Amino acid sequence: ANVYENSKLVKDLPANSLSVEFLIRDAAATDDLVILYWDGSGWVELAGESTEAGHFAAESAFSGIFVLVQKTD
Repeated sequence: ANVYENSKLVKDLPANSLSVEFLIRDAAATDDLVILYWDGSGWVELAGESTEAGHFAAESAFSGIFVLVQKTD
């Protein structure tokens, strides 16, 4: 997700001003899900939670690339 202001890419947003949400099919199977953010050199894990609307969501202060992954042992 990229955010632009006056045609310029905004990289740093106010704290937790961006909500990143992914639609999930099985709301009961969210224990191992995490949202990762690419910071330009590596993946950063964001704390996420399931919502009543059937999404897995996290808050972020950054725009960019986000992915939903399932952790395995």
